[in-house]
Amino acid sequence: MMSCRPRSGTAHVLKRRCALGAGALSLLFLGWTSESRALDAVLGADVNPASEFNTNLFMSRNQAVNIGKDVWGEGIDGGLDLVLSDSRWKINANSRFQNRWYQDDNNLDYFNQLFSVKSQYYFSERAILGMDAQYNMDNTLSTENVADLGYVFTRIPRTTRSISPNWSYVLTEKSRLSLAYTYQDTNYDQQRNLNNVVDSAAHIGSLNLSHQWNEKLQLLGSLNYTSYDLFGRDFESSVRAYPFPFLNGFIVTPATVFIPGVTTTIRTASFMAGFSYNPTESVTLAFSGGGQHNQTTSPENREPITSTVFPFLTDTINSRRISSSSFSEILTASARKKFERSDIGFNYSLSLSPNLQGLLTSYERYNFTGNYKFTPQLSSSLNISLSDQTGSAQASREIFSVRPGINWQWDQNWVLNASYQYTRIDFAASGNLSASSPDSHALYLNIRYLFDKHQF
Repeated sequence: MMSCRPRSGTAHVLKRRCALGAGALSLLFLGWTSESRALDAVLGADVNPASEFNTNLFMSRNQAVNIGKDVWGEGIDGGLDLVLSDSRWKINANSRFQNRWYQDDNNLDYFNQLFSVKSQYYFSERAILGMDAQYNMDNTLSTENVADLGYVFTRIPRTTRSISPNWSYVLTEKSRLSLAYTYQDTNYDQQRNLNNVVDSAAHIGSLNLSHQWNEKLQLLGSLNYTSYDLFGRDFESSVRAYPFPFLNGFIVTPATVFIPGVTTTIRTASFMAGFSYNPTESVTLAFSGGGQHNQTTSPENREPITSTVFPFLTDTINSRRISSSSFSEILTASARKKFERSDIGFNYSLSLSPNLQGLLTSYERYNFTGNYKFTPQLSSSLNISLSDQTGSAQASREIFSVRPGINWQWDQNWVLNASYQYTRIDFAASGNLSASSPDSHALYLNIRYLFDKHQF
């Protein structure tokens, strides 16, 4: 089983080995499946200059820290897409990049890169074997800061790697079984990490079963098991404070203090059952519901602390063993309606998973989407979302966002997109929503050029 847990001083080596390991597995798979057959190859590319303006990029409600200011950003996005296929196998290889440079503050700049490979091999008319791999270097804007500043979004560079072998089998003309395993790890730049965001590794197994009951109704069922390892940060200090019996004070002495981060393990097992129903050709309804069992374990850790000045002053840091379990309901629901020149959709989900700080968090999400086509070249879009996030050791928050946009494709290569986004966060304090709610207004402008696809 592949394991890529980072450690101090060797993180860059392990990153390289993990990336090479994923690439080697993909190449072995491709070499095993490739045979002497006619090969079809299609290469596509696009480039996208972009500009944005945001009145509160980090959604801060504390202007004293000077991070709730207006910012202007410019950048360029783009990518390459390669599709290889023959009668028995198919490979999709993609690379994407996204860069931004902000005026007057280069600490906001970011350079995101994504590489992914998806491959399928058709053993027979019934069986398909797949192998997916991804290497993603991006930044996050969804990190909670320290309590005295409230919740401040912070950009921290991170690297995410994943590899996922999967297999699907057609049981009957109406039934299909799918099995998948995924390994994924995420590592944050600890030099930029001021928010106790934790590195993590996850092992995910899933089983999915579908049955086409009739032309309109499909029945769905799934089983999932996930094991998260959340790696706490190490703590080092050159001083140690001891309680002083008089005046409620402390004695501070030079000392060598090192407390290794505690690894927390969260295991979840879930089941879901539902359906997808098409009453007409233009309407799709879907629903799935089930339950999830959660178990969190933090092992006991003991490390001595010895003063370098007074050897008789010794201490032991105990991180007591924490173990808890819970059961929660999980739901997904969606509805979509297509019209002659437009379509609308609604999605709802209720889930439970670790947040960026390693705490189990409940996420309840509502999302509405709409599109309207004025002409074959001119169209509009609307996205409205509401997310309610609740954790056992943190305040709740509601995030509301609305984003209307317009798209103009004046020929087969050029596409212009302009949009506006409003975002607002409400924080719960003692069960009541806080009156101090940060918000932001953002404008986005993108000009995308699609190169002609080349087939060879």
